[in-house]
Amino acid sequence: MSENRKSIRILTDAVVDVASDTEVVLFHKIRDLGEGGISLEFPTLEPVGSLVDLSISLPTLDRVLECSGEVVRSILSPMPVLGIRFTGLSEPQVALLRRFLAIRAGNGEGDGEAR
Repeated sequence: MSENRKSIRILTDAVVDVASDTEVVLFHKIRDLGEGGISLEFPTLEPVGSLVDLSISLPTLDRVLECSGEVVRSILSPMPVLGIRFTGLSEPQVALLRRFLAIRAGNGEGDGEAR
């Protein structure tokens, strides 16, 4: 899909709380997750370039990843989907995310394909 994506995405049962300038959505299902960002169905479209605060529950690790992101894709078909790139992740945040992704992929829950 995206030639700019540098890491694979996995399907996951993780949920995210998202706070944008226009809306706060709690316990929202993530479509897919990778080192660079997330994709999720969202009640409204946020403009590309919008900044959001994210709180991602990582059930396998019983941890929460608090981070920020930028909307890089906003699609309306068939329901609103946002692509959000993580911004300013610290080394501990990257390590936590990589650990979660490795565990999920190792459990056969990631399909190993770039999404």
